[in-house]
Amino acid sequence: MSELLVVDGAQGEGGGQILRTSLALAAVTGQAVRVTNIRAGRRSPGLAAQHVVACKAVAAVCNGELRGAELHSGEIELHPQTLTGGEFSFDVSAESPSAGSTTLICQAVLPTLLFSPQASVVLLRGGTEVPWSPVFAYLAAVFAPQVQAMGADFELTRLRPGWYPRGQGEMVARVTPLSRPLQPLDLTTRGGITELATYSLCARSLPAHIVGRQCEGVRQALGPWSNQEHTCYEAHLESTSPGTTCLAMARFERGAGGASELGRTGMPAERVGAEAGARLREFLSTAATVDHRLADQLLLYAALADGTTTFVTTEATGHLRTNALVVAQILGVETEIATTAEGVRVSLKGIGLPPPLR
Repeated sequence: MSELLVVDGAQGEGGGQILRTSLALAAVTGQAVRVTNIRAGRRSPGLAAQHVVACKAVAAVCNGELRGAELHSGEIELHPQTLTGGEFSFDVSAESPSAGSTTLICQAVLPTLLFSPQASVVLLRGGTEVPWSPVFAYLAAVFAPQVQAMGADFELTRLRPGWYPRGQGEMVARVTPLSRPLQPLDLTTRGGITELATYSLCARSLPAHIVGRQCEGVRQALGPWSNQEHTCYEAHLESTSPGTTCLAMARFERGAGGASELGRTGMPAERVGAEAGARLREFLSTAATVDHRLADQLLLYAALADGTTTFVTTEATGHLRTNALVVAQILGVETEIATTAEGVRVSLKGIGLPPPLR
């Protein structure tokens, strides 16, 4: 058993990402960790239901000894053992009635599955379209292709959307183990736009015309890019709670970015789309290769890759800088973050973690 490493959950922005990154890196490296002061920077500190499930999911995949993973707990320990694949199912409501984010749980468990020796299928139940976390379409259309470009083989499927307050959405991750180390990304310049798209979704209990109106709101808000070829993916699906989601995204020759908006009572569908479209327009007007949310999500994979990953983002957020602190503490990898004329340039040389033995 490795010597216990203590990670302070109050450092940096003091949120749940410290916990998720610590869990994932501990599991894939075999490093035992204790995370203290969990979510100390939040109004309701300690573990919420989604964080408890993330702890249990990672522990299940690495056959780890887990301590302290209870609602409102401010400290956990994970002692990883042997990574394994297979079929798993995790439900946020098993801990507490909640629309806790399945996409954030996926962020924690996906790296462990990639470095497991067997293929895996993981069913996650909870919120798929909730505030303060990536909506499912962002995870599938913006985040996933960039990690897949590093050599990861996985597929994300949403079986049912889940909005606040009831959640009860379902998503599935099908993951094939890595056959070689993750490859670095060179995203110093983005090249041309290869796809401009909107993912517009609403619950079947709401009028179907909402999805088209959200798409039109995005188009109208794109300004100089409003006349460019633009695909709208519309979905009108069963859900236990009413809700709408709009993701506006762009994929480049090198890199991607997106902006999402959730519908609110009294907010016209066109405005939902317009707010997502306006934020995408702001991103497109820069030279950044990845948006600021994708930047902190890619950092963990870059730290594990075999070589130097470089990308340009719009700002060095607290999430990005905090993730860099955790990566440095657990892996000994330093992240270079520099402001340039093109934006914030992020570069780090990964440890080249080898693929699992099969």
